[in-house]
Amino acid sequence: MNNQKVLLCGAHDALFKAMQVSSAASIDVEQYTDLHLNTQLHLMQQVGMVVVLHAPPQFDGLPMVRNWRRESPETPVVVATSDYSGATTRLLFKSGAVDVLELPADQERILACYEA
Repeated sequence: MNNQKVLLCGAHDALFKAMQVSSAASIDVEQYTDLHLNTQLHLMQQVGMVVVLHAPPQFDGLPMVRNWRRESPETPVVVATSDYSGATTRLLFKSGAVDVLELPADQERILACYEA
């Protein structure tokens, strides 16, 4: 990861805490809940990896995945989802996700995403 900042897009306290613990304080993890993130270009340039929450119907992160891939194609996007079905996972990969994490997310899987 070029930049040592990971951005969680969406509100999920348990995932946010797991991401912070997995980073071992060497990676800055921030949580962002604004759905109009693509207008924050200065923020996009500081991020080394994005984790997008996909927990329909409360938070559908699919448009955000597409926006990140369109606006910042070099930034890897990982999706954390409550719907880990085959159809949803395929759709998330087609939308540009480099990995899909099942919620509740395991700290080892989060660490593996950081390292990749």
